[in-house]
Amino acid sequence: MNGQLREAQLERIRESVAASPRFQLVAENSAGVLYVLRAAS
Repeated sequence: MNGQLREAQLERIRESVAASPRFQLVAENSAGVLYVLRAAS
């Protein structure tokens, strides 16, 4: 992807990352959310 995302596209990405066991939530505030990719096991 490149360019600006539509709101629905961004929301799908947010939901997918939040639900994925491959990502760990590090920080969250009114400016955004930070995830790290977990190491492969």
